[in-house]
Amino acid sequence: MTVISVDSRKNNRLAVNEKNFFIQRVEHDGKVWVLPSECPHRGGPLHLGKQCEKTGAIVCPWHDNRISMHCIKRSSLPAISNKDLIHVVLPNDNYRIWSERKL
Repeated sequence: MTVISVDSRKNNRLAVNEKNFFIQRVEHDGKVWVLPSECPHRGGPLHLGKQCEKTGAIVCPWHDNRISMHCIKRSSLPAISNKDLIHVVLPNDNYRIWSERKL
């Protein structure tokens, strides 16, 4: 197990083994989550989706499916935030961090 710290002002993407994640502040609960980038429906890029302000659900850009936070949190990485610094628990040390901004 590995614990890393990510500055969310500089980086918003994370890959562990070959699985991609994105760092997202969920407006309805104010928490920061490290969520899987792949939509469970057809593998769409959830990190490019929009967040529903009312429920926090992520809307997949491919098929407009709403993925509830309850569903997506089950596949998230354990993390806590201290302002802009996110501490993430990883299963191993095979990871990379980068920044990718929405178009």
